[in-house]
Amino acid sequence: MSELEDMRLRLISLREGLCRELAERSGSNEFEFIKQHKGMFSVLGYSAEQMIKLREQFAVYGVNDGRINIAGLREQDLPYVAQAIVDVK
Repeated sequence: MSELEDMRLRLISLREGLCRELAERSGSNEFEFIKQHKGMFSVLGYSAEQMIKLREQFAVYGVNDGRINIAGLREQDLPYVAQAIVDVK
């Protein structure tokens, strides 16, 4: 049960960290909804074109429906990922 709790806490920390980085880079709280999501994924609400740009220009993978894998992120990558998300917006 400890491993499950560790993963749950890690996901919460990643979501909070990503939201913090996004707020700093965008100057707004428009991405705060990510904190409320549950599970390993979040949907950004981006178009297929925006997701393709995110993949091709920034090497940040998400599927065309706007979904990204929060569990696959590393703490040290949050600033880069946040900047890429803001730049694609």
